[in-house]
Amino acid sequence: MTSKIGRLSRRRGRANAEVGQALERERAYNTIRKKIILLELAPGVVLNEHELMETLAISRTPIREALLRLATEGFVRIMPRRGMIVSEMSLFELQQVYEGRTVLEPSSTRLAAQRASRAEVVALGETLDRADELLEARDLRGLLEADEAFHLGLVRAAQNKYLVDTIQTLHALAARFWFLSLLRLPLDVIRDQMRGHRKVLEAVVAGDPFASESAMRALISRFPKDLEGLLAGPVSIPPIADMVETWNAGFPPRGSQL
Repeated sequence: MTSKIGRLSRRRGRANAEVGQALERERAYNTIRKKIILLELAPGVVLNEHELMETLAISRTPIREALLRLATEGFVRIMPRRGMIVSEMSLFELQQVYEGRTVLEPSSTRLAAQRASRAEVVALGETLDRADELLEARDLRGLLEADEAFHLGLVRAAQNKYLVDTIQTLHALAARFWFLSLLRLPLDVIRDQMRGHRKVLEAVVAGDPFASESAMRALISRFPKDLEGLLAGPVSIPPIADMVETWNAGFPPRGSQL
């Protein structure tokens, strides 16, 4: 009896340890991924595992596994004799990401117009309301998260798990470019981009699959054109705090003279 209890206790201990390791891997992955998207880890930066271990207070194995996972998704590059670096931002990468989105997201949005529940549509509207508020409040990180919630909410409403997985990765890669655009494009251009999101939602609410598909294609296709000038040469990322301060100082709130 005693030996049986001991075996059960050891199994529980191993199971708890495995759960803890999985949570650490996920925390390392999500934290590093977010830092890359928000440009806190700039393009081309060498990723030092020891520094990440100290910064995140996570052991080496979860850090290494997170970096390898990010490499398979395109956020990190493995360089011979240099280790791992944050993937560069270029017009070529922008083109590759948006070609993928242009093929998949309009079709996914067409399916969402046919399959979305009332609750999902309401949630999408609330997300865009929050995004407008975040834009006017100059909460760029919050705006980026709201944009991701909108696009992923749409693809989940399409009820196709394969589209969810693929579009989630493409959108995350695109988010780094969009965050750069939030910091550098005129505010009226960003507001116009958000109006494009409204047109997508209006078509989905109307249950019009073809209008939904067309509106999403128009929204996605305009973004690379807005950003091309910012990626004409190598992308140099100054400290994010400096960029946010400049952005806040350069643009008045809605209703002021632009």
